Amino acid sequence: MYNLGDIISFTYKGNRKVKGEITKFVSRALVLKLHTDYIGKNEEWYAGETKLFNKKEMKNISIQ
Repeated sequence: MYNLGDIISFTYKGNRKVKGEITKFVSRALVLKLHTDYIGKNEEWYAGETKLFNKKEMKNISIQ
């Protein structure tokens, strides 16, 4: 389905738009190096950071 190094984009937990490169597969989750920033009420993510995303909460996934 996805490979290491693929760049994917998706919607996460509501309407957070995420784009990043897959760096690691973890059981039921993916680790991505972010390509986009997200600044919300309680969280801030910046391009270049590495974040873990639960696959069940990822919607509208597309490979770039």
